[in-house]
Amino acid sequence: MEQEIRDSGVTPLGGVPWGTHVCHFYDTKAEVLEILVPYFRAGLENDECCVWVCSDPVGVEEALDALQEAVPGLQRYLETGQLEVVRFDGWYLKRDGSFEAEEVLRQWKMRLVHARAAGYQGVRVAGITSWVENRLWKAFKDYEASLSGAIGKDNILVMCSYPCSLPTASHVVDVVRNHQYALVRSETGWDLIECGRFWEREWESLFDDIEEGVLVVGRRGEILAANRSLLKCFRVKSMRELGSDLSELTAKFRLRPEDPHDHVPLLEATSSDRRSNYLATIPEGRDSIELSIRTVYVCPTTYFSERHLVLIRDVTEIRRLERMKDRFVQVMGHEMKNPIQVMNALVPLMNMMETPDISTIRRYARTLHTQITQLSSLIEDLLTACAAEDRDLLILRRPADLVDLVEDWIDSLVSVKRHKVIRLFSNVERIPVFVDGKRIRGILTAVFENAVNYSPEGTRIWIDVKREPSCALVIIEDEGVGIPEGEMERVFQAFYRGSNIDQSDTDGVGVGLFIGKKVARQHGGDLWAEKRHGGGTRMILRLPLLEERVDLVSSAMDG
Repeated sequence: MEQEIRDSGVTPLGGVPWGTHVCHFYDTKAEVLEILVPYFRAGLENDECCVWVCSDPVGVEEALDALQEAVPGLQRYLETGQLEVVRFDGWYLKRDGSFEAEEVLRQWKMRLVHARAAGYQGVRVAGITSWVENRLWKAFKDYEASLSGAIGKDNILVMCSYPCSLPTASHVVDVVRNHQYALVRSETGWDLIECGRFWEREWESLFDDIEEGVLVVGRRGEILAANRSLLKCFRVKSMRELGSDLSELTAKFRLRPEDPHDHVPLLEATSSDRRSNYLATIPEGRDSIELSIRTVYVCPTTYFSERHLVLIRDVTEIRRLERMKDRFVQVMGHEMKNPIQVMNALVPLMNMMETPDISTIRRYARTLHTQITQLSSLIEDLLTACAAEDRDLLILRRPADLVDLVEDWIDSLVSVKRHKVIRLFSNVERIPVFVDGKRIRGILTAVFENAVNYSPEGTRIWIDVKREPSCALVIIEDEGVGIPEGEMERVFQAFYRGSNIDQSDTDGVGVGLFIGKKVARQHGGDLWAEKRHGGGTRMILRLPLLEERVDLVSSAMDG
């Protein structure tokens, strides 16, 4: 029997048979009205009973105002009951705020019975779904799937309007898989996507602006499509660079489970819904990226052949911050334990003194002061590191001579006795710079303390100051354990400790070099590490010269 075609009123959609279920993606209120007003006008003109279920961004009054302008005799349709415009909570939700799919489906069936009894051709429905919260998403998704089956043989047309700002790619997939057509706004107007061919080129207009990477895979593992976020995640420009299937992708990017006990290959993982964490290595790059990969199996339906979605998120930075947090807790526990233990031991001793001895009290007081100073310094370093992570630090620059600044700093060192400090610069001309002297001394102290901590006692530490054509350099070299290959940049991360040292046998919180690099770059310079010829480490602080203000610097230093 030939299907009866109804005028949808929507130009890209045209005529559709009863039982059609369409989804409509919008960004603005205007895009909602642009589709739903002509949709209902056509329904009213063609003797259909119409129900508009409103939610943000279009309320009941706004919907009625828009229809009033487009539909002659609107009041008559309202009075006869041919048109109803209602709020979402009165239609979809129970009094306790819960959603029951069976109850809503029953309402639609009853509405169709009443429409037929009143002599109407059928029922035309539209609902704006912005009210669907995450807690209700699964229930509403299942309802949409049931609705597609329920209206298939009935005289009902359904248009569901979804915001483009759905949380994840999974939500978009949930929507599209439950509808026959999708209306999507493009630069040239409204595009109609037949969901049966959704996994062809048209799907990109839905997924390309989603932050999560989406890989569409056939049942044999062949790669069918990928969105822009997925390409960005793997640092490639085209889908061809990913490989033809999941096996090639896995081999090319060395995809391996983060948990060594998780031996499920990516292709096998696509057979069911699961979430796994993988590591990947970018070709021609030394650093690994960390990926959270969720596989979603898309059951074959009238509109879809069997497909798998691989949803990928780059979690490298998130994991780095998590490790930093864990290291922060570990460092705090280690560094604060000793001074607190000392103070806890001293206080009872002082309380037990029956006859106070002034010399003993002074000795205890000096010890307490030392421990309190250590704790204060620890807290200050941590606060500075936290501030440096989020924003620029306060820098108070003044004209200065870098040579004098370094000389004064060396004279103030307290760890010199444990090592042989060699000054390589002498009779060096003034090197004018415009810096925050306190911050620069902080950088030098952090570098020097690392040299002391990771060098055997009695070894040499060289300090040099040089003037280059366009910059000034302060170089500190040591004969210590050195920095392992591949960790030259990582030592400047907060709380990082080299893999070649005993983590429990080092003092400090591990933020000095992190803060130092931040401060150096705020000065327009940099701080980096190199391997020293003969063993050890070479740290270089580069600062810009103040060529144009030499006279000002000279007068400031002479005065």
